[in-house]
Amino acid sequence: MNHNDRKLVETKIYDLSRALKKNSATNCYGEEDIDQFLEVWQELARYYKNSTDTDISVITIREYMRWAHIFGAYAQSQTVSTDCQEISVQARDELSGFIEDILITVADKLDLPD
Repeated sequence: MNHNDRKLVETKIYDLSRALKKNSATNCYGEEDIDQFLEVWQELARYYKNSTDTDISVITIREYMRWAHIFGAYAQSQTVSTDCQEISVQARDELSGFIEDILITVADKLDLPD
């Protein structure tokens, strides 16, 4: 795997991020869309595990921060359904797990102390 592979995955993350839309009836993001978005994050985590790449792009950090905030806000919101809150909690936790895997993998490759 090379840096171009990472850039392709990051582009998918960016594109899916912009494609995620709230359902007007529920005011919640669709579970299938969220799953597809998170699958690409999982793909990025696999990329780092299987490559020697230690660069993490601004796109990755920005999209993580954006969606961790959005999912976190929905998880705490009193204006959405309990189902929406639960979907948001799960999405936030999965997203955080993927970024943590990426950071740990890169730190290990750089031999950084804990």
